[in-house]
Amino acid sequence: MYPKILLASLAGTIWNFFGGWVIYGMLLHDYYESHTIVYEGLAKDHPDMIWLVISCFAPALLIVLVIDRIDKGTLVGGAITGFSVGFLLQLTFTSSMFSFFNMHDGSILLAVDVTTAALFYGVTGAIGGAILGFRKG
Repeated sequence: MYPKILLASLAGTIWNFFGGWVIYGMLLHDYYESHTIVYEGLAKDHPDMIWLVISCFAPALLIVLVIDRIDKGTLVGGAITGFSVGFLLQLTFTSSMFSFFNMHDGSILLAVDVTTAALFYGVTGAIGGAILGFRKG
């Protein structure tokens, strides 16, 4: 079972990296930029890639481990699990950011961010669930 967990996590990591680039980096970039209060030095010119890859791998592994543990190794079961885990993770992170930092403009961003992340991680879960459920016997 461990090779499937690793494979599902790696596939989820690839989706998180490239899907995040398209969804957050291209499609929603202007929206996030217009709702973020920018301070000098806040953003790096280029991300540190090792930390970016870790940030893509960690939630993929978490979602895959949950899917495996609750035995929801199907496309739909994985999607529901990924949606639920992603929703809770992002709600935790975003509400914490809102509580500690004066960096975001408008509380509607919280709803957009949490909803987008839940859908995004639903895809991660669908990928993981499909791989875990493939030729299950």
